[in-house]
Amino acid sequence: MRCFFVFILIFSAIVVWGQYDQYEEDGFKPNLGFKGIAGKGAIIYLSSDYGITPCFGLWTDIGNITKEIGLDAGFEYWNAGRNEHEATVRKSNIAIYATVKYELEFEPISPFLGGGLGVNLYTKKMPDEWEQPDEKDNKLELHIDMGGLYSINEKIDIEGRIKINFSDVSAYGLHISGIFRTGK
Repeated sequence: MRCFFVFILIFSAIVVWGQYDQYEEDGFKPNLGFKGIAGKGAIIYLSSDYGITPCFGLWTDIGNITKEIGLDAGFEYWNAGRNEHEATVRKSNIAIYATVKYELEFEPISPFLGGGLGVNLYTKKMPDEWEQPDEKDNKLELHIDMGGLYSINEKIDIEGRIKINFSDVSAYGLHISGIFRTGK
């Protein structure tokens, strides 16, 4: 896990350093730090076996490397069940991720396209009456997402996002977030 965050920090430093001449020309300097926190609700389609399930999470706006390139990171949780041999098999996931986004500024909605990396911590809980043990699986998450941001006022934004997870190709979701801005 530490390697993942070290990778993100090194990648960010390389991008910032490589863009330094551009910053001097247009007057923009990297603006990284804790810029906002968001609560997230989502509807996730897992697969034909598990169907649709709710997802909840928190994420933070980390700021911008350039005017157009922003960073965010967060975590998500979902839990779903399916009937199998007259018993319910439960599957859950905790995902920890970081996303790099290309953002455009339009009024009233600012669209973005992004991608990122994360870790999914899957747990499959078997029914108590089965002798089969629970299963755990950790997968590296590669995802893309796209969406738009609508600013309600100086401190509150609403974001809609579609996220497709390539570590589990059958999983994709529609996420809605309420963002409280701390750094505007």
